[in-house]
Amino acid sequence: MAEEDLPTFDFLEEIALGELGLQIDYFYSLTPREFNNCLGGFRNKEEVKERAHWERSRWQMYYSLV
Repeated sequence: MAEEDLPTFDFLEEIALGELGLQIDYFYSLTPREFNNCLGGFRNKEEVKERAHWERSRWQMYYSLV
């Protein structure tokens, strides 16, 4: 991976504080691996919620057409 492809520290901080809602001191206490695991877990949780939403939408559409 080229150096220009790596995310900047500012970008990671924006994700931690904005997307994940972490406290700044907690973010700074994480190792890169721990942060990556937090981010992966959060995104997996969001994906499950999104799938559930689409599933409900499909069922609603089905019952409205039947």
